[in-house]
Amino acid sequence: GGGGGGGGGAGGAGGEGARNLLAEITAAHVSNDNLQLTVMWLNGIVLGARTVLQQMVQHSASHAVQLPAIKTLSRLYGDRIEVDCPDLECLPDALRAVTAAMANFPENIILQQHACYALCTIAEHSGETRCWPGDELFTHSVIAAAGALRLVQGRCDGRRDPSSYNALYLRKEATRCIVSMCAARPSLSKWLRDQGLQEVLADALKSTADSVWDGRRDAEAEETLRLELLALSYVLGPPTAILESLRRWGAVKPAVARAAADAVVDLARGAMSRGGQQQQQPDPSTDPEIAAVIAPVQALNAAGCGAELMNAMQAHAADEDLQGRLHLAVGFMGGHAVPAA
Repeated sequence: GGGGGGGGGAGGAGGEGARNLLAEITAAHVSNDNLQLTVMWLNGIVLGARTVLQQMVQHSASHAVQLPAIKTLSRLYGDRIEVDCPDLECLPDALRAVTAAMANFPENIILQQHACYALCTIAEHSGETRCWPGDELFTHSVIAAAGALRLVQGRCDGRRDPSSYNALYLRKEATRCIVSMCAARPSLSKWLRDQGLQEVLADALKSTADSVWDGRRDAEAEETLRLELLALSYVLGPPTAILESLRRWGAVKPAVARAAADAVVDLARGAMSRGGQQQQQPDPSTDPEIAAVIAPVQALNAAGCGAELMNAMQAHAADEDLQGRLHLAVGFMGGHAVPAA
């Protein structure tokens, strides 16, 4: 290839050279995924997200382009606390590009998994831009995540093989996406319920819980269970999601008890961080489940969640880590846990 502009200038010539390099590599559909990802990421850092999105549009049918591009967007939006204005302006187009890739490769579990995570990282910055076009993109993103969940619906992930892990990881990232979208737009909760998504989420929760042996801990499964419980809490309300899970599995599966305790803490912290913003939320009188998410501590206390957490504490008295998590959850609910005898 011809020698590009000198390394000293980061201006137009250097930027054009970087664009040409990215275009050449993506057009060649390089089989080396690491090279694709590295070049895509470097161009994203130097030239911004818009360059990555242009490649996704130009090569929409190429998995070799779409997957590294999705991973790059995850890093551009997920690894930086403050996102540059040009990249913030790309947020709506980024959501569109990722959901389009999910639609083009609906059976690819790996791409679906990374795409769900990318949607989550993109949505978390939506509050930083004033030019958001409305809630339609959030709805499309949740539909895409729900489709990803259905891809592994009923699939066992209790084995120690790649396909089993992939099912678990896809459930984790799909529910993470749904939680992120609902946190940004609580009004999605009722829409999701009207679409019957609670059945898919309940199946995901059951599949993950059943994959963990009674009496065993599993960090990956616990993180997935936490996200599944949070997603169900947004759709059905925290009392239904968390209490039913504790009553069904809490005494025999410490992994579920840990996930439920962490979900309680997350919901309580979320309500505290919203603080005086509650007037911006939907009218609680129109949707009891949304009201329960807005004020989870009151809803969980009224439903008897404290007693279920105490029961789990007694059932797993020898697990010090779990005891600490359960104590924290009870504390956030305003209770005073008594150490299990």
